[in-house]
Amino acid sequence: MREKTILAVNDNLRALNNLKASLEHYNVECATNGKEALKKLQSNPVDLIVLDVNMSVADGIEFLKLAQTRIKKQCIPVIVIVAQPDEKKQIEAFQLGCCDFLEKPFNATTLKIKIERLIQIKTHMERLQTEVLQKANELEMALKNAQEQKNYLQSVINSISEGIWLIDFDYTVRLVNKKMCEILGFSSDSIVGKKCFECSTNPSCHTPLCPIERIKKGEDYVEKETIYTKPSGERLWLYKSAVPFKNKSGKLVGVIQTFHDITDRKQVEEELRNTLKELKETQAFVVQQGKLMAIGQMAAGIAHEMNNPLGFVASNFNTLQDYMKDLFTLFKAYKELTEIIENNSKDPKEKIKEIKQLEEEIDLEFISEDIKSLFKDTNEGIKRLMDIIKSLRDFARIDQVEEYSEYDINEGIKSTLILTKNEYKYYAEVKTELGDVPPIYCHPSKINEVFMNIIVNAAQAIKEQNREEKGTIVIKTYQDGNYVYCQISDDGPGIPKEIQDKIFDPFFTTKPPGKGTGLGLNICYDIVVNKHNGQIWVESEPGKGATFFVKLPIRPNLEARR
Repeated sequence: MREKTILAVNDNLRALNNLKASLEHYNVECATNGKEALKKLQSNPVDLIVLDVNMSVADGIEFLKLAQTRIKKQCIPVIVIVAQPDEKKQIEAFQLGCCDFLEKPFNATTLKIKIERLIQIKTHMERLQTEVLQKANELEMALKNAQEQKNYLQSVINSISEGIWLIDFDYTVRLVNKKMCEILGFSSDSIVGKKCFECSTNPSCHTPLCPIERIKKGEDYVEKETIYTKPSGERLWLYKSAVPFKNKSGKLVGVIQTFHDITDRKQVEEELRNTLKELKETQAFVVQQGKLMAIGQMAAGIAHEMNNPLGFVASNFNTLQDYMKDLFTLFKAYKELTEIIENNSKDPKEKIKEIKQLEEEIDLEFISEDIKSLFKDTNEGIKRLMDIIKSLRDFARIDQVEEYSEYDINEGIKSTLILTKNEYKYYAEVKTELGDVPPIYCHPSKINEVFMNIIVNAAQAIKEQNREEKGTIVIKTYQDGNYVYCQISDDGPGIPKEIQDKIFDPFFTTKPPGKGTGLGLNICYDIVVNKHNGQIWVESEPGKGATFFVKLPIRPNLEARR
């Protein structure tokens, strides 16, 4: 197996040497700028790139722009190293093919873990791609063989070349054709005149299931598929049929039995069953990967939303620590003054003067007022964090993962909006018109997943327009009879008429390769229609946005679920 090659790009030679030393189990190619890295990438196979984004010559973003086609085509993971968080550069780097980030200073073990994980994913995806291609080729060949077999079988039927023999009621073979001899592995002379069970034994021989016995009792047609073992040991799948044989006077005297070799068909059926099973497993894997990607995106968004309140809570805590140091110093002075007064050891005026000077130095009045502000801000930050955590719990409904229960659709939308905020806040304003709707009986976390997919799709559609101003997403809920409706509209590019009836099909997507699995809306359809007996559809005019409608019964008939 070829040693894995890592391309390290950094204009700091010392950092490059340290990186190369820490990755001793890999073949590390080094480059000091983007142009040099591009040449190495074009001339040598590379399994992963570790890229410093800030370089004096051809920085990391410039390199990614020049190399993104090769990186995407060869599925090369890229880890970008940044000196400090820069959201704009991070977004640009992700768009250009970056997979992960590391902030300086970073731990070598963390880098190794990230590299191992990404290389494992790359290896697995390459192997999966090869296996899928191989299975697709095998399926194509199997279908081709099946078609050829069908043509062959049609030819056999037209030429009456099935195995045929005539047996009288004492089980003696009276007539046999060439094909039958081939099937049984005997010559015609060795079969005619012998008992049928001497030429071809079967579990139904000498039982009421024997075709001869069944024809004797009045049945007009007997058929069965069975396995036959030839004298050579070869096993055949045979389709056997039996009909009554009458003499010239109309008297029933025996049975005409035909044998058709269906071994090839059975093998193709087995191969097709196995291929279908593997394709279903592959589809399940792709769905799971898509969900993991969505969870990763949502987790990044939640982390971003939690970062701000957590940041000023931490800042306030540090400020409060500084204030407490000053106050403890002041408290110590007060204690010393108390001891002087109690012991009457010396004149307290000097100590009082020292305390007043200390109060002025630490600005006691300001600290007193600022502490109130600190606690107020900190309480607000903690409340925001608690709201995000509550929304996450409400979204996932982890206490009811596999259960149907009462669900407030409005609360579900609010929770979903909080958790997906990072997906739309830079591109769209969200307006809600949540009506007075009753609770519905459903699978809460799955319905939340439907809302999440549609909201994120709307935000991404608006984002792709590269508009100067933000777009608008409007969410409405209302009740009509025994149903609750959720209507999610956006003013994005809309959906062309010719593909509107395809958007819920599995693997159908209008996104560029690598940007989507084409399963998001198909999963939404399955959840709403198959699991909740509801309906989901879209109305759209190109250039005027799109509106998705989700119709859910207040009390679904769960017995009718497919």
